[in-house]
Amino acid sequence: ANFSSFRMSTFDLSQYMRLDHACLRALNLVPLPGDVNKNVNLFGLLNKCKTAMGSRKLLEWIKQPLLDAEAIARRHDIVEAFYDDTELRETMLETHLKRLPDVQRIAKKFQRSRGTLQDAVILYQLVIRLPAIKATLESYAGPHQAQMEALYVQKLEGLTADFEKL
Repeated sequence: ANFSSFRMSTFDLSQYMRLDHACLRALNLVPLPGDVNKNVNLFGLLNKCKTAMGSRKLLEWIKQPLLDAEAIARRHDIVEAFYDDTELRETMLETHLKRLPDVQRIAKKFQRSRGTLQDAVILYQLVIRLPAIKATLESYAGPHQAQMEALYVQKLEGLTADFEKL
């Protein structure tokens, strides 16, 4: 039933710096097991994320820093776009992100064949919201519009088109 539904590809780990446990501890980058105060490290200081997915993404970025200067600059450009455009940031936070389910957690449940009807309904409600999220991101007209378009808008267009076929 799932034949040709998925595609295998290699994941290039050489684009990330490898940080071992000793390095994470020495640089005080993330909270470690047994740490009493979780906020006296880089992750604790930077983590102002509003969703669990955002916190996990920030943790991933700290634990696996990019090596390529251009990739770092692209990431900074997107962060700068949200930082500089208060209206875009607030609209995304208040209108979309607060209502966004933890998609990664739900996807893992389905991957383990433990997804429920309620999980399917939650994902369906998210799919219904995708056009509004895309429209909010399309409204950005700042200096990093091309990156916003490539990183988010085009991908959301593809997702929306795929879900409309179902």
